[in-house]
Formats: sequence, structure tokens, C-alpha cells
Amino acid sequence: MFSHEKLKKRRLELNLTQSSIYQELGISRKTYSAWENGLAEPHAKNLRRLAKRLSVKEDYFINKE
Repeated sequence: MFSHEKLKKRRLELNLTQSSIYQELGISRKTYSAWENGLAEPHAKNLRRLAKRLSVKEDYFINKE
């Protein structure tokens, strides 16, 4: 399951804004906000792009519980 907490934590570690990420990925603010608030999960393509942008492996966002 996708961890929205890890997404927000990593974004803040890199001192990035939500705006900088959703604009770079070419997605809407609403979509990114839903990911970070745990209301939706990114599809595989966006997960890959998100992981690359945040300099982590894709499985970083997966809860292992």
C-alpha cells in the first residue's frame, strides 16, 4: 500500500513545494494533493516519475506492513 506519509516526508526533506512537483510531473494540484493526503494513489507510471523526482526507489513509498 502506498504511504502518503513517506511522500510528504521526502518532499519536505528535499525542501520542495507541492507545486514544484505537480507542475514538473504534469499533473493537477488536486491529484497531487490527494496522493499526499492519502485519498488516492499514483498509477505505476506516475509512481516511477515521482520516485525519480524525489531521488528514491519506487518501493520507498510502499508500506511493508
